[in-house]
Order: sequence, then C-alpha cells, then structure tokens
Amino acid sequence: TTFTQVQKDALRASAEKVGLNVIQLINEPTSSLLAHVEKFPFNEDVNVVVADFGGTRSDAAVIAIRNGVFTVLASKYDTHLGGDELDAELIEFFAKDFEKKNKSNPKSNARSLAKLRHNAIITKKTLSNTQTATISIESLADGFDYHTSVNRMRFELVTNKVFSKFSAFITDVIAQAELDPLDINAVLLCGGVSYTPKLATNLEFLLPESVAILGPGSKNASNAPNELCASGAALQARLVSDYDAE
Repeated sequence: TTFTQVQKDALRASAEKVGLNVIQLINEPTSSLLAHVEKFPFNEDVNVVVADFGGTRSDAAVIAIRNGVFTVLASKYDTHLGGDELDAELIEFFAKDFEKKNKSNPKSNARSLAKLRHNAIITKKTLSNTQTATISIESLADGFDYHTSVNRMRFELVTNKVFSKFSAFITDVIAQAELDPLDINAVLLCGGVSYTPKLATNLEFLLPESVAILGPGSKNASNAPNELCASGAALQARLVSDYDAE
C-alpha cells in the first residue's frame, strides 16, 4: 500500500526481465489476511488490523471484509520500528551488567558488540518459547567472560518501551481509519516479533475483549506468521490462474 506507481512499474519491469508475467499486484497486509482467511474464515463481515512487525520495519493496515471483498481503509509503516529495537534494549542491558561486574565497556569494541548482538537475538527467540534464557560469552571484552541468565519477566521489563510503541502503532492505524477500537473484530499479527508473547498480551490488555488477537499463541491463527504473506500471494496466484487470458 506504500508503493508509488513508479515503484510498481519498476517491480513489473524487473519481473519481466526474469521471465515472470505479472498479472496482478496485491499489498502485503491483504496477502497475509487472504492466507489467514483461507484456513480460518470469518463467519461475517469484519474489520481486521493486519500488523506485520519485522526486524527493521513495521507495517499495519486496517482491512474491511465485505461479502468476501477486501478493502484497505488505512495503512501505516515505520522503517525504524522492529525487532532490532528489542535487540538494542537487550544489548544495553547486558552491556551495563557486564560493565558493572568487570569495569569494562563491551560496546566500545566492534567485535564485543557483535557478540552481544548475536546473543541478544538468541535470548529474544529463546524467551518466546521458554521462561528463562542463559547466555555464555567467552572473552567478551578485555579478556573477561560473561555468563548470565534472564527470565521472561526481566526481558519484558527491559523492552517495555518498545512493546508500547508496537501497541501505539496499531491504535494509530485504527484512528487513521477513523474507527474506534470497538469497530475492530480482530488483529492479525505477522512477522518475527509476533512470536513474542508480550506483544499479544499488551494488545489483549489495551483493546476491548471483543477484539480477537490472532498470533502464534492463538488456536485460530497460523503458527508460522512469517509465511502468511507468501502463502496469500500464492493463493491469489492460483485463483488468478484459473481465469482465462481476458
């Protein structure tokens, strides 16, 4: 929904160069919702927020489904909001803890910082599935090793400001569509950040009980939110291929 006509033309031209015939372009939120509806159809006309929180970018759209027709009411994106911000908060937490114990700043060394970033990513992913994560880094800085454990509660406290931004991002796009949260029937979570339980928990607290939060922890949603966009595009391609050339 944020592509200009020039960008769309460039995309078509690139596809033609590799022998692909572009018959139709659909935006990512619609594609993700299409894949969800294929497996978990809604029983009536609904308004759905599709929120895709990736590593470096966040996208959201309010989509109305009326008699099977999808209409984008509003869309929003942020190229500075994503999972990398969660990693940055963890890196800061680990660095301060290390400096307190060893009087050495690991962020001043590029190699040490890379080690911290790698372990922060692992910690974030581990805490999406378990309550506690342990990291062990040999010679993090100035010859000092670093060993520590972090539980999910501590992680959520450290990254609380970032999760608040994710929640605000969704309420902003609802307001942009000139709707009230009570007008929304569901929020469909996509992207890597949606694996983190805190995201869904915050939304359940923030939005009315009538709003279904459809993420990896929901029985009425895909357990692989990263695949929704590609799956929806494939489904649409199959539907389009059933028509004749006209």
